Amino acid sequence: MKWNDTPIRKISLSITNFCNAGCPQCDRINPNGCGTAEWLPLVQWSIDDFKKAFPKETLEELDEIQFCGTWGDPMMLKDLFPMCEYIIDTSNCRIEITTNGSIRNEDYYWNLGILCGKRLKMYFDIDGINQEMHSHYRRKCNLQKTLDNMKTLSETWSTPMAQTVVFEHNRPHLKEIEQLAKDYGAKYWRHFDSNRFRESDTFNFIDENGKEQVLRK
Repeated sequence: MKWNDTPIRKISLSITNFCNAGCPQCDRINPNGCGTAEWLPLVQWSIDDFKKAFPKETLEELDEIQFCGTWGDPMMLKDLFPMCEYIIDTSNCRIEITTNGSIRNEDYYWNLGILCGKRLKMYFDIDGINQEMHSHYRRKCNLQKTLDNMKTLSETWSTPMAQTVVFEHNRPHLKEIEQLAKDYGAKYWRHFDSNRFRESDTFNFIDENGKEQVLRK
């Protein structure tokens, strides 16, 4: 697989814009209520779409496929499991998934980890040390569910990792967040400041309950 005659070994896919979360700075979210933006058509690839885009001979040229969360959460893909199964069965390609982790149950993460083994790594979003802190940005997500799903994946050969988007409200607690993530099985933790502030260091929004809220750098 090539781009301008340069071999491509790793590819990042955003193949669904479905998401269970209401993160106010996300491009797919209307910050007035934290619901899905009215202009966004909800779409996702099927396993047939995936096989058509990535036949066996194409997969064999790749080292890694990343299911990213730019416009939606990969765990919302109806056919994510058969897509991973197809990758595992027809190539040596590794898989990376980024998710808020508050989707599906522990059985799903266990089965996915057993299927993919050491060829899967998954980033879970952990944005606080408790539900209140976590959901100030990661709205509509259940922190404990995320932690439990990450812990379950850690009991397989797959590699769970954690990441934190940093704001004023959780910045003083980064060490605690890191420890919490590692207590629930994360093998690695990273953090980064939100890059979605525009003309000021504050971001005002209306939450899903109609209450005025603010995020600060």
